[in-house]
Amino acid sequence: MFANAFMRLLSRLTHVVPIDPQRGVMSRLAFGAAVITRDQNLVWFPEGERFPDGQLQPFRAGIGLLLEHHQTRVACR
Repeated sequence: MFANAFMRLLSRLTHVVPIDPQRGVMSRLAFGAAVITRDQNLVWFPEGERFPDGQLQPFRAGIGLLLEHHQTRVACR
């Protein structure tokens, strides 16, 4: 999403924010909680990232923890 100038601009305009997988879990969860608290849309990959081959990977606990503590509507695809 952020490889070239056009995609970076498009990402900014649509409020796409990259999350560094090397950062601590708490900072990622806090960011997700802030988005939910502001009643904004949050797209969360439960595997922790997208994979080029499209194969589903094992889920991580993060989204479950967020939903356990924040009431919000959920749409799964």
